[in-house]
Amino acid sequence: MIDYIFSKSKLGLAPMSEINNKIFRQICKYMGAYPVFTGMISSDAITRNHANSFQLAEFDDYERPLGVQLFGYSFETVSKAGQIINERLKPDFIDFNSGCPVRKVVKKNSGAALLKDLKTLNLILKKLHEAVKPTPVTVKIRSGWSRVNLKEIIRAVEDSGIEAIILHPRLAVQGYEGNASYDLLKEAVSSTDLPIIASGDIDSFEKAVFIMNSTSCFSVLVGREARSNPFIFTNPYVLPDDKDRISVALLYLLRSFLASGEKAFWSSKPYCAAFTKGISHGAELRRNIFQSSSFYELYNVLHDKWERLDESSYPEIVFLVTELKKKASLL
Repeated sequence: MIDYIFSKSKLGLAPMSEINNKIFRQICKYMGAYPVFTGMISSDAITRNHANSFQLAEFDDYERPLGVQLFGYSFETVSKAGQIINERLKPDFIDFNSGCPVRKVVKKNSGAALLKDLKTLNLILKKLHEAVKPTPVTVKIRSGWSRVNLKEIIRAVEDSGIEAIILHPRLAVQGYEGNASYDLLKEAVSSTDLPIIASGDIDSFEKAVFIMNSTSCFSVLVGREARSNPFIFTNPYVLPDDKDRISVALLYLLRSFLASGEKAFWSSKPYCAAFTKGISHGAELRRNIFQSSSFYELYNVLHDKWERLDESSYPEIVFLVTELKKKASLL
């Protein structure tokens, strides 16, 4: 089953809270991401039938294989949430987050705080596995809380029924500072028979290939880099031109408009700005993006620049924009 979920020849989209919405996931999927994840979702909110949390978990079949990522502290709540998600949405797998270092998460003894309570982490994973089987369960970890105790963490999770470990090789107290330690990835691979999936600081296709070859990890997930460069998932990777980057921004904006109307304007701004990273005169364009006051003004900011550019390494993306313009009656 794990061979279906993760690929040795494709990069996956790592779970990112407040970023991995359906439209962003589908753009990454179109580029080649395999698998994709939702952002982190509260188990407690799912058991209380919180509508916004269910919306975060919803997906289209096109996105498969897809994993829903849950977090929480109580094994009863996490297992119940997993069962609810599994029965209602039928994801390809469920990932449990025990690696998030964000204060509002760890102060509730969730996320990376569980690395300080391995007995509870083991129990949560066992109960989650029992609640959703045969749907696979994976776990996201770091290399420790304030000291490296990676082998101890792996021993605590590997007999719980999980099928893979996703490792961000930093300490929780580091947050996102410093560098991910790929020596720790190699150590993890040699410490268990479970597949180790690498995550953290993957900022180029070449780096992903290097990490897989040098650590023998099973697969690689891309996080923050994907927000500004979803082209990283293409294989073979070709450096996108300015028109390609603006095409993705327009693609996101138009799909948001078709899904939600003009109300999607505000939430689209940060994505459109991120996608334009690396283009010539990008700072000016991003300033105009954030200063726009309506959907149509934002559309025109991007479209005017897009029409003035000719070179494209991804003509299929340019074609998609043209097709969506027709659907949105913007031709």
